[in-house]
Amino acid sequence: MTDKARQALTKLHEWYNKGYINPEFLTDDQGTINKRFNMDGIALTNTSLNNYTDMTPQGRANLEQEAPGFADKLTYGPLPAGPEGDRGDWLWGPLSNFVCFGSQLEGNTEKQEVILNILNDLNYDEETALMAAYGIKGESYEFYDEAVGKTSGIRQINNYGTDANKGAELGIGFFNLLKCGGWADKSITDLYETPEFIAEQERVADWGNYKDLLMRANTASTLTYATTLQTLKTNAYSEFITGTRSLDDWDAFVEEYMNAGGAVLQQEAQEYYDRVIKD
Repeated sequence: MTDKARQALTKLHEWYNKGYINPEFLTDDQGTINKRFNMDGIALTNTSLNNYTDMTPQGRANLEQEAPGFADKLTYGPLPAGPEGDRGDWLWGPLSNFVCFGSQLEGNTEKQEVILNILNDLNYDEETALMAAYGIKGESYEFYDEAVGKTSGIRQINNYGTDANKGAELGIGFFNLLKCGGWADKSITDLYETPEFIAEQERVADWGNYKDLLMRANTASTLTYATTLQTLKTNAYSEFITGTRSLDDWDAFVEEYMNAGGAVLQQEAQEYYDRVIKD
């Protein structure tokens, strides 16, 4: 709703008119976007660094599925910056992706304590985190260079990295905090990353100084308004980008959005921030 959002849409509309943005962005989903990128149909994509690098298990698996030399075509860089130097992206951290107890556990402190201990071990106990993410050494994973050890990187073996059913049988990879730096303790996750990968993360993403901001907070009125507002915003943004709606209508759109429930959610989010997050 901010003026910076309007400025960004103005730039996107300019790029759309110049042909920089594929007209099919309106119907693309993440799967088709990835396919276009892999087939040289998209020049720039925003993805996790570990998706396309031979320094991580996930990146190696993706690269093995592409044509030979695909990795040589890639250049990694930071997110584009705006005119005032602002840049940023969604962070999959605990504030934005929190775990909640169900109402059935209300008052059951014994079960709550067990669950909290499990979550604590998944975050801060190296052995537990490794088992949950990759399973059993020699059966489902190994190190690329045993002499170097952990920091040579892990690779999954015996089809555990490609067959979801095998992973399910072993119970691995579903609550894999070791693979999610925004959740697990960085002092543990870094033990299983190559020094080169850590350096590259810090170069392109300022990895050591990321901020975990609260995004999309669920408030008392979220269920009432969120779906309608998301549809309203998505439709308007698409129209602004393609030019079917003039950006001269920006203030009218903001008013429509706020009157449709945006003002209520903004107030509730502010109250939640002041009460829970601010201090």
